[in-house]
Amino acid sequence: MRGASTALRHLDLRAGSEFVYIYDFGDEWTHDIRVEKVLPMPSERSPDWSPRLLGGARAAPPEDAGGPLGYANMLTALRDPGHPEHTEYLNWLPRHYDPERFDAWSLDHALALVIAWGAI
Repeated sequence: MRGASTALRHLDLRAGSEFVYIYDFGDEWTHDIRVEKVLPMPSERSPDWSPRLLGGARAAPPEDAGGPLGYANMLTALRDPGHPEHTEYLNWLPRHYDPERFDAWSLDHALALVIAWGAI
């Protein structure tokens, strides 16, 4: 259901479960998610079933990149100094933005914040 909001803890996720996650309905960032493993993590009170980041590739697109097509255009412009939007994107992006860099530490901490806020 488009626009439905469901916390992960309310889904009966098991190894092999799959679901679609849409981020930013205006830009249609669609993610196909597959649960690889479900392992309890040790906790002081009981097992912690919170999601954990296991891996990834490349940097996340910046906010308001214009969805998949806008992001693809941005990457093309960044690779080509002669592209008419090259300088505009360089000025718009954070100073050290590298689309090829995967930052597991930052993403894992962002995930921990989302969990703490009760969104998962």
